Amino acid sequence: MEDEGNDGTYGSVPVTSQAATTSTVVGKPRDFVTQGVTGMESYLHGLTTAKSKSELKRLGITHILNCAKGKSPYHVNTNHVMYRDLGVKFKAIEATDQMNFDLSPYFEETANFIEEAITSGGRIVVHCREGVSRSAAITLAYLMLKKHMTVQQAVRAMRKKREICPNDGFLLQLCYLNDKLLKANHFSDTEQDS
Repeated sequence: MEDEGNDGTYGSVPVTSQAATTSTVVGKPRDFVTQGVTGMESYLHGLTTAKSKSELKRLGITHILNCAKGKSPYHVNTNHVMYRDLGVKFKAIEATDQMNFDLSPYFEETANFIEEAITSGGRIVVHCREGVSRSAAITLAYLMLKKHMTVQQAVRAMRKKREICPNDGFLLQLCYLNDKLLKANHFSDTEQDS
């Protein structure tokens, strides 16, 4: 990786993956761009970017998924009205970053929202407060459900791009999802081995 620039961003980082051709990632150190993983553009962020309309506009964001809707200090209080002038599609889930919170009921609907953004040629920001647990778990579920990655492949792919740290409860739920998808023959034999 290139050195950090004066503006707090890193230079271009070439990325390759089995699932996609070579692409380039440009952005702040905490950005996760899945283009090199899946052939799509998705950004994983925390609170600061989610509330910066100028940054969202600069990135060409068309969809926003808030994985931490709420008014407590541990949530991000945004809604569709805030982004109306940007013309973006907005979705929010009220998830708490606690091990006992069941995030799994949201896996399918959020994966569909992310997929809709990508297949329409858009760019999506998936965010929570810090951009490492709730939004990371939702993005992992997307990679598993829509890109047919095992949980191990999805975690490895994301960690190549940025640090993530879904809480243990979310990781366990993703393991249950992995088992369910494995039983349904969702993964090919070669995918399971990697």
